[in-house]
Amino acid sequence: SSAASDVYKRQFKCFACGAGGDVFKFVQMRENLTFPQAIERLAERAGIKLKKLTTQSSKLKTIDADPNSLARVNAWAAKYFQKNLHGNKGKYALDYLAQRQISPESIKKWQLGLALDSQDDLTKAAASGKVPAKLLTQAGLTTGFNQDKFVNRLMFTITDVTGRVIGFGGRTLNENGAKYINSPSTVLFDKSNSLYGLEQTRHEIVSSGTAIVVEGYTDCIM
Repeated sequence: SSAASDVYKRQFKCFACGAGGDVFKFVQMRENLTFPQAIERLAERAGIKLKKLTTQSSKLKTIDADPNSLARVNAWAAKYFQKNLHGNKGKYALDYLAQRQISPESIKKWQLGLALDSQDDLTKAAASGKVPAKLLTQAGLTTGFNQDKFVNRLMFTITDVTGRVIGFGGRTLNENGAKYINSPSTVLFDKSNSLYGLEQTRHEIVSSGTAIVVEGYTDCIM
């Protein structure tokens, strides 16, 4: 490798291109993030809670859809769906995954979850957790009528290359409605510009110089 690390100064330096800096700069370049996003990502990995400063201008910005806010509400929803899958009502979905030979390790790695058979399950959970209803709608998780978009579906968490949760795909578990539905287009999610599994496979793609593209979520996981 042409990159070296100074264990005393905690700096990195690439002798090929001349890039260098601290851990924040490294994460910015490695994950293609802004500086504030790098701070948030490292704090999340270290288990450190950041105290956000609220200004009048930042309050005004919440009127429109903010990518970081949508990413946070999507991350919350992903954890909620995972909790459903491993709860008392999730056995039938786990049985389906076992039938498809998807291991518990893969279920965890790919953040699979379950949307329960209720039109307002996620909406009620968000209200009890003080998640703004408007954010749910902006993220495409609910309709404008305070109804859940995903009902009785196996949930596939869609992330971007940096690991942000940008949307969801849901497979019906009772064959009602379309077999698969996806999150609508948002400031975070554009189906035509998103590739499921790229976050999990990008380093191997770079090192091997090979990418294999398959059709479905479960095909990719398997």
